[in-house]
Amino acid sequence: MIHTVQSLPVGNALRLFLSPPADALRWRILRKGTDDFAGPEDPGAVLVYVGDEKAVLDTKALTNDLAAFYRPFYWIDGAWVDGGASASGTPRATYQDASTDVLTVVRDRLAAGLEVELQRNVLRHPTGQIQVLTAPPQADNARLPLVTVQLVSEEPPERAAGDELDTSFDAIGGVWVDSEGWLARVTLSVTGWSLNPQERNALRQALRRIIVANLPVFDDAGMLKIEFSMQDHDAVNDEFKAPLYLTNGSLVCLAPVVVTNEVQTIRVVETDLLAD
Repeated sequence: MIHTVQSLPVGNALRLFLSPPADALRWRILRKGTDDFAGPEDPGAVLVYVGDEKAVLDTKALTNDLAAFYRPFYWIDGAWVDGGASASGTPRATYQDASTDVLTVVRDRLAAGLEVELQRNVLRHPTGQIQVLTAPPQADNARLPLVTVQLVSEEPPERAAGDELDTSFDAIGGVWVDSEGWLARVTLSVTGWSLNPQERNALRQALRRIIVANLPVFDDAGMLKIEFSMQDHDAVNDEFKAPLYLTNGSLVCLAPVVVTNEVQTIRVVETDLLAD
């Protein structure tokens, strides 16, 4: 018998768990959109699996929110034997992204911090606002000084066993919440753009202050083992028609890349005891 049909959170996929008879050498599993199987060679059914595994994953052209019916047939004494009652399941995409977007967090906190630095007259800007961009500036729509934050790399150096980071119970919703993913090593480029070296010095110091002051905020967002380094760089840019004084920062941290899924609690379990 197929005792459980599990919908995978990614959608368009169902996992079947079987309890085959002791004398079955292998089994074949058919799938249809209706529970009207015409035997082990039903021409209107999809052959999902043939073999002796007790956990079977079906991803063959399943449609989310459309019920699928399964019937097992067991090879016993040289013939296919009907496995009895069909089992059904409905694939659904239920996953949710619970990752920490490091770039967004850092960009937003830098923007807020630079506003404070302007209010304190530590920094100045012709428009009264220092832009924090996620791409290099263009001369026709940018006024210096400004800051850019860009993703350099995101790599998964630390993996959880089976990629399952956590399972917790939501007492209010009455569901289990599974979290799968990894801790990614994220590297950001944080660059301050200025037209004179004195302003660059002030901008570098401000960026460092803002990063350090935000360590509790970053920690609350799930960012771990933060490292921040800076180095000045001078450049000639024809587009801006002037030399540029840059301060290049590198922020490195670990951050969770997580997908969560709510699983309803199993309250009743029915089993069929097969006689020897």
